[in-house]
Amino acid sequence: MTKTRISKSKAIKIIRAIRKEEVFITEGEPPYVGRKNLLEKVDRELEEVEKGEAMFRMVKGEQGQGKTHFLSVIREKAFNKEFVVSSINLSQNDTTLNKIEKIYKKFIKNLRVNKYRKASALDYILNKWSKEADSKNYSYCCHGMKPFTCGYPVCRVPKEFHLLKNDIQSALRVCRDEWKYGNGKITPNLDLVIKWFSGAKVLLREIKTVGIENRVERNNAIEYMGEICKLINHLDYKGIVILIDEDEPESSIAADKTMESFNNLALIRNRLIRFPNIYILYAACHDFYRLLMPDGNITEEGYANISRLIDIPIEFMDKASSIKEVENMTFNLDNLSFNEIEEIAQNLLDIYEAGYDWTATEEVYCRIFREFIPQAVKKHTPVGKIYFNLVTILDKGRQESGKTLQDLNDS
Repeated sequence: MTKTRISKSKAIKIIRAIRKEEVFITEGEPPYVGRKNLLEKVDRELEEVEKGEAMFRMVKGEQGQGKTHFLSVIREKAFNKEFVVSSINLSQNDTTLNKIEKIYKKFIKNLRVNKYRKASALDYILNKWSKEADSKNYSYCCHGMKPFTCGYPVCRVPKEFHLLKNDIQSALRVCRDEWKYGNGKITPNLDLVIKWFSGAKVLLREIKTVGIENRVERNNAIEYMGEICKLINHLDYKGIVILIDEDEPESSIAADKTMESFNNLALIRNRLIRFPNIYILYAACHDFYRLLMPDGNITEEGYANISRLIDIPIEFMDKASSIKEVENMTFNLDNLSFNEIEEIAQNLLDIYEAGYDWTATEEVYCRIFREFIPQAVKKHTPVGKIYFNLVTILDKGRQESGKTLQDLNDS
C-alpha cells in the first residue's frame, strides 16, 4: 500500500481536529480515503455539468458518517477542475432555509475560486467580468446607451448581457465604469454596488442613483442567485458548485413546521437547475428524509413533498417512480466495508506518524487491525467515531512508549 504523504503541520492539525471530534477539511492533503464508487460518480457528473448539464443531489447519512467531509472532497475536486464553489452551512442558530435572504448572503459571501479559496471571490469575479465587458463592450452599446433604450436598429451589445436582469445589468455597468475610470480603486459607487450584490442593507434611494431598482430581499433572493450563476457562466469557469450542509442533529427543514424551508429548498433546486453548468448538493440530516418517506414508506404527504422537490405534478407520479427519483438524486453514505476501514486505519497511521515522528509498535497494529476493525464493522460504527477511536488507540500506544499525557497535549 502506498504511504500517505502529508506535511507535519497539516498532520497535527488533522489529529487535533479528530481528538475534538470536529470535521477536518483535507484540501487535497491527504487524499480522501473510502467511498470510491461515490467519488467516481461525482467525477462523471462534474464532467457532465462542465458540458452544460445542471444537477441536484442529496447526501444522505447518519450523524457522524462523514457528510460534511464528503462535501469538502467534492469542493476540492471542483476547484481542481476550475469550477466556482459556494459552501452554505445551515444551523438553527444562524441560517435556516426558511430565511432565504440569509441563504443568498451566505451564497455570495462564500463564493470561492481556485485562485482565492480563503476569502470571498465576489470582488474578483466582478472585476474579471468588468475587464471582459470592457474588451467586448458589454456595459453600453456602441451608441453610449443603456441596453434596451437604444433607438438604433443595429446595436453591438451582446446577447449574453441582455439575458441578465436589468438590475444586474445596471450593477455590472457601474462595476465596469468605476473600475475602468477609477484607476482600479474602490469608489463610493463601486462600494455601493458590491454591498448590493452581497445582500447587505442599502438605501433604495442610493441604489436608484446607479440604475438599480430593487434591493435583494426575500421575494427575489433565489432569482438573483440564478442571475449570479448566469453571470459566472459567461466567464471562463467550468460552472458553479453549490454545497448546502445542515448542522446535526436536526435539519432546519424538519424543525420548520410551516414547510417554508422545504418549499425554499424546492425553489432553489427547481429554479437554479434551469441554468446550465450548475451542480447543487444538499447534505441533510437523516430526519429530513422522513418528510419524503416516513418509516421507509411513501405517504400522501410524502408524495406531495417529493412532487414539490422534483417539480413534477403529483398526478403524474406513482410510488415506484417516486422512490426511484429520490434514490437517483441521493448519495447514500452507508457503513464502510472492512477494506475501507482498513484503508482509513493505514492512512491515519501514516498521518499520525508524520505528525509526531513516531512509529506505531506491533502491539498497536494488533489492537487496530485484529481487534478494533472487526468490531467496528460488526457494530456499524460511524466513520467519525472510527477516526476518533483510532486516534485514541494511537495516543495510548504513544503514551505507553514513553510519552506522557503532557507531551501529547503539547504536540
